[in-house]
Amino acid sequence: MKNVIAAAMIAAVGAGASAANIYSTSFESPEYVTGNLLGQNGFLSASAPANLFQVGNVAGFARTGSQFVFVNTAAQTSSGSNWHYRDDSIASVTPPNSIIRASVYTAVLNNSPAAVNRQSAGGIDLYDFSGARIGAIRVRNDGAVTILNSASSAGTLSAGTVVGNAYNQVAIEADYALGVVRYYINGAQINTSSLGATWANFNAAGGFGDADLYTVRTNTNTTTNSGGHTVLFDDFSLAAIPTPGVLSLAGLAGLIAARRRRA
Repeated sequence: MKNVIAAAMIAAVGAGASAANIYSTSFESPEYVTGNLLGQNGFLSASAPANLFQVGNVAGFARTGSQFVFVNTAAQTSSGSNWHYRDDSIASVTPPNSIIRASVYTAVLNNSPAAVNRQSAGGIDLYDFSGARIGAIRVRNDGAVTILNSASSAGTLSAGTVVGNAYNQVAIEADYALGVVRYYINGAQINTSSLGATWANFNAAGGFGDADLYTVRTNTNTTTNSGGHTVLFDDFSLAAIPTPGVLSLAGLAGLIAARRRRA
């Protein structure tokens, strides 16, 4: 009986790597139509202007399929983000029993000679249900990668870290069991940040709130505000990964219950 329980627990731990898909999309038709992303399939806008994020189908710009989301940062008047899943649809994956993982492929293209006057970045943001940031990861037009832990910088990987003018996958995980955030570039983990005592605030606020497609643009030349970049997004996914400990206990409880029924 001990060997059976041990084997079941090992299998349950291994199953912890299996993610339960909450939502994924490549922004293809007919699910998405070209034009403003706002209002399509749960995407809400926190950007200025509200039509900053657009669904496009220009040949050669999609990572997969024929459609993608893009932002022309020359038109951006503030940091921009579009939300997904900020409602009761995520109630079944709130803490402490899950790791929330969000990922997207993003590329920052230089779309004008004047773009050198601006620094643009694209990536993904996670927020709790009260609207406080859990963490963010972004790829800049110069190939650097910036990371936020809550609202504070958690570091910048230098220019040239990733290939410019090409899609790179950014991903972020919020581990509600351990109170940490993990950051990934092209499948490789590059950072882990602890939220410390702040984590209790996120749990009290109701846990995970939304995953954002995110852009930011800043001046690199004090004499001009001209220029911008095209930021592309494709193959967005949001998943809940059961924590190994929870699955182990669930498997053990099931075995004990089965044993009692046979007794």
